[in-house]
Amino acid sequence: MKLSRLELSGFKSFAGTTVLDFPIGVTAIVGPNGSGKSNIADAIQWVLGEQSSRNMRVKKSEDLIFAGSDHKTRLSRASVFLHLNGEQDYRQGDLFVLDTLGRKIFRDGSGSYYINGKQSRLKDVAEVIAHAHINADFGVISQKKGDSVLDLSARARRLFMEEAIGIKEYRLKKDEATTKLSQTNDNIISLQVLMAELKPHYLYLEREYAKLAQRKKAAQDLAAKEEEWSSAKYQLLMHQHAQTTARLQTLTAQRTDLSASIAKDREHLAREQQHAHADFDSRKTDALLMRKNALLRDLGAAEGKLSALKDQKKIITTFVDKEFIIRHLEDLRKSIDALLADAKAGKSAFMAVSRRITDLADLVRKGKIERTIGTVAQDGFQEAEIAIAALKKELQDTDGNIAIAHKERAQYEAEWQKMKDAILKIERRIQEQTIMLRAGENDLREAQSRADYLDREIAQLREAQKTSILSAARTAEKSSLTRSAEEVRQLEQEVMTLRARLAALGEGDESVEKSYLETKKRYETLTAELDDLQKSSASLHELLAKLNKEIEQEFKKNVVRVRKYFGEYFQFIFGGGACVLEEVDLLPERGEEESDGSATSRNATPETGLDISVTLPKKKPQGLLSISGGERALVSVAFLMSLIKAGKPPFLVLDEIDAPLDEANSLKFGEIVKGLASQTQFIVITHNRQTMQWADVLYGVSLNKDGISNLLSLKMEG
Repeated sequence: MKLSRLELSGFKSFAGTTVLDFPIGVTAIVGPNGSGKSNIADAIQWVLGEQSSRNMRVKKSEDLIFAGSDHKTRLSRASVFLHLNGEQDYRQGDLFVLDTLGRKIFRDGSGSYYINGKQSRLKDVAEVIAHAHINADFGVISQKKGDSVLDLSARARRLFMEEAIGIKEYRLKKDEATTKLSQTNDNIISLQVLMAELKPHYLYLEREYAKLAQRKKAAQDLAAKEEEWSSAKYQLLMHQHAQTTARLQTLTAQRTDLSASIAKDREHLAREQQHAHADFDSRKTDALLMRKNALLRDLGAAEGKLSALKDQKKIITTFVDKEFIIRHLEDLRKSIDALLADAKAGKSAFMAVSRRITDLADLVRKGKIERTIGTVAQDGFQEAEIAIAALKKELQDTDGNIAIAHKERAQYEAEWQKMKDAILKIERRIQEQTIMLRAGENDLREAQSRADYLDREIAQLREAQKTSILSAARTAEKSSLTRSAEEVRQLEQEVMTLRARLAALGEGDESVEKSYLETKKRYETLTAELDDLQKSSASLHELLAKLNKEIEQEFKKNVVRVRKYFGEYFQFIFGGGACVLEEVDLLPERGEEESDGSATSRNATPETGLDISVTLPKKKPQGLLSISGGERALVSVAFLMSLIKAGKPPFLVLDEIDAPLDEANSLKFGEIVKGLASQTQFIVITHNRQTMQWADVLYGVSLNKDGISNLLSLKMEG
């Protein structure tokens, strides 16, 4: 990549548009002091992104704009465009050719940068020129910078060398990564502080939300379990209701049957009892016994009377006394009448005897006793004996009847016992049926009460849970499985447990959910950001470690080359002697001791620096502070030229760094520049004639009376 053209407009003393074309090789810019030739170096340095007003040799940025003169008004803006003979390159995977770099500034302090005519950021410009090995600091080397390179610290000298040899690109990446890492760490700390403040509230809301979620889960479980319980209970109640209704019908039928059976048994019992009294009367046997006893008494009395009659006969036969006979006959008649009154059997015989005695008594009274008494007495005895015989026969018949009655009574008693047993069995059955009827009536009342209870339960269940019970009923209708009462009780117990659990969780605050979700989202966002930042921090640490390694490798590799070229140029300029470029360990800078060991502090500065020592010809080794100004200038040129040869920058502006050199050394300087022109394009601002003779193109700058720099070009013939 080479510099082909420079366009200036309104920049410092170049009020109008000024164009400088740069061919390959060495371009010399000459002119008297104050003509503005160094403004060309300033323009190149400014367009490459220089930010220091001091390095631009102005107090403030608007001083870069033409300030005007007696004959020309000041301008409102200044611009510089650098045209490059770009080479094809790939940046971030895209084909890229760097053609132009531009910069503008306005009186109000605003400004802009341009890459290939497109407005860009300073950061983009820095990346582009670093990638192209163009460096704003090393790209323009003034006399002051050339002299100060020997005064730099070992640390600063290393950084200067890194810029010269093209490590600036790595350094920019490192600085960018370091800045990002610092910002990332700051952001991590800020996020950690913010999360530390937010976390207690978030944890509180998380606990409350967990309780709310538990309550919702418990409510859902309760609702599901209540629906299941309602369904099972409804189904069980309907099943029990159907069973109870069927049992009511069965019990009612059983009661009707039992009542009819009891009535039938009572009717049968009445008939049996009536039949028992109709078929057998125990008083018949008692009457026969009483008759027998009466006959025995009558028989005894008759026999007694008969004995008396015999005695009377004897008396009558012996003593025929009318009165006596009559009296005794009367007594006999009375006795017979008494017998007649007591005896039923033989009554007619006794009555006949009685009448005979009466007739006898009448005859006695009429005086006919003597004739008839014997006949009467004889007849009376015979009749009495006949009567007694009749009584005995009746008594015998009565005994037979009594035996028959006893036999019948025994039969009837056996039948009566059977009938009593049958009646007792009927009565017992009636009693049992009555007990069963009463128990059935109790069961019927309980079943009716149960049915009424089930009706009330079903009604309450339907009223309390209209929606759920309908769905539960539909579920129950679809299901052919009926839960047992124990299962329903178990479900009810589970419902009670869930209700107690829900009550224990307390009332939930629905606003907690919104607050928790918002806080959670924010906390998760912060956590994700923190995670990204921590990953970014780790990635940046890795990048910095990689860049440090690459920088160190490139640095050490180029230290060897620069050391070699430095020695060659030193001996060429001084005609002998020796110089040493060595690495020295660096002490941590102030503040690094208190660093936290992060990559930001570890990678802020290199770990080794560069130190220079020389041994001039015919002199002992000396430090840089002990040599003369001219010798310092020569050492500085030798060191700068070794950096240029090692770094191979595409173009370089040397602003009067040959001013301290004498003619002989100026020739050597020119020879070195001409030798490096094959790899680096030089723009040399000089007053030295020996340097001018090595130039391919010569530009002359002068200042007219309007304070405007004018330009004259001259191509040198080789």
